[in-house]
Amino acid sequence: MKFAFFDVDSCLRETTHHGDTDLPVAVYLQQLDKNKEGFLILHWHEEVQFVLCQQGDILYTVSEQAYYLSPGDILFINSRCLHMAKPISATSGSYICIDIHPRFLSGYSNSLIDRIYVAPVLASKDFSALLIDGSAPWHDQVKQLLKQLVTTFESKNYAYELQILGLFIQVWTILLENEKGRFDSTISVNPAEQARMDRVLTFIQEHYMEDLTLKDFARELAVSESECCRIFRRNLGISPFTYLNNLRIVKSTTLLTKTDMSMTEISHQVGFNSGSYYSSRFKKTMNCSPLDYRKRHIKKTRT
Repeated sequence: MKFAFFDVDSCLRETTHHGDTDLPVAVYLQQLDKNKEGFLILHWHEEVQFVLCQQGDILYTVSEQAYYLSPGDILFINSRCLHMAKPISATSGSYICIDIHPRFLSGYSNSLIDRIYVAPVLASKDFSALLIDGSAPWHDQVKQLLKQLVTTFESKNYAYELQILGLFIQVWTILLENEKGRFDSTISVNPAEQARMDRVLTFIQEHYMEDLTLKDFARELAVSESECCRIFRRNLGISPFTYLNNLRIVKSTTLLTKTDMSMTEISHQVGFNSGSYYSSRFKKTMNCSPLDYRKRHIKKTRT
């Protein structure tokens, strides 16, 4: 199985292409120690994702919620939810990713399948992720189906695309049957809202170093401040300021590794008013201090 290289754009959207228009499905290996940071940085993507933990213990953070994975565990991550992964054991974490675009199941926008069985899941603010660890009777069935999906994808045998679709439908149906209390069938994904969301993310990318307020975000979305917060929650699972601060942290990593600027200079450069607050946010997000991150990166580039 091939290892997939990973990168994100200026809005933290993953830019790596997985699958294509004909078959929007990808199955690939991810090894945390092969990333330059030693972990998977914060990002999001349109696809829903199943993470099959293979080796090591891994901490996944999805929409600010922590999930601890051990070998054999599976994590479902919903579309457009910000997430990152870090190893938490001596053995570097590795896992298989199954990325599937929702249109593979719904067929086309606003179809019956889309309206009733797909859009409400994607739009649910209470379903950013789900740990499938064997604690429920139906977990083992999902695990077996996903393992079969991986084998089928790798085989590329005749009609494997149809087999993958059939397996994914089974998995999705089991999720719906057992977690349907978390979905509101009257709520669906709003393409116009997603377009506005993309616009405000671009605005934040262009102005993250400035002293932004909730009013700035709401004005860009052309909604009230309270509705602005709800839109962020619906689309990314976090508040506008959590997204802003996470983006600032990611931007600061380049300054840490590519310049000799002090911690105070870097914090102000990326929009933090306080060096101490920048350091505390950095440690919470990256699991190390800015200085440790700089030292570790420099050491890695010299070896």
